[in-house]
Amino acid sequence: MVRGPISGDGAQSPVHYLDAAGLIPAWPRALRGEMDPQHAVVTLLALVNAQLMELGVPVAATGRGNGMVVSGDPAWRPAPPQISLPAAPAGTDRVAQSQLMNELPAFFQAYASGDSAALNRFGVRGVPVTGLGGAVAFDSIGALHVPPGGPSRHITVTVIWQLSEQPGSATGNLGMTPKLAVTYGMSVVDLHAGKWYVKEIGATTETVGAR
Repeated sequence: MVRGPISGDGAQSPVHYLDAAGLIPAWPRALRGEMDPQHAVVTLLALVNAQLMELGVPVAATGRGNGMVVSGDPAWRPAPPQISLPAAPAGTDRVAQSQLMNELPAFFQAYASGDSAALNRFGVRGVPVTGLGGAVAFDSIGALHVPPGGPSRHITVTVIWQLSEQPGSATGNLGMTPKLAVTYGMSVVDLHAGKWYVKEIGATTETVGAR
């Protein structure tokens, strides 16, 4: 098993476990069973030989910020029953959506690189936003939902990241750049007549349709 830190910024990146067949990607599903303020179990859904399984992974936190580390071997359980996704949220503010489509690419470029000076230009003053430190590169906005409302909105955005090519990978051998689509929930505020600033970014339970 490959053990390492789990990011608390909502990036939805897979944790990888190593077996005889190679790396198994696993996606966070839930945090449950908190045993004490520093220990809990994260439930992951994993694709193993093209079949969905559930892993219960013990984690430990330092109590300083949102950093965590995998602290032991996981429990392997059958996957839960699959259900249909709920309907995407209805109603979109087309004007605000257009404004944000112009601003979000530059924000996510800074978010991918972790450039704190650039991120500060997009964030609400006094609210720090930590980027991904160059782990990925921005590719495009796949979808964006902006509900009607006032100067403060909670939006849902699907971002396409470019991933680093792994030596000997199929995509690398074909000259292709591997990509990953992830969806974020963001709180944004209109402070200057159509100029939106990021107050918060994280994971979301909402679905988003095509832009």
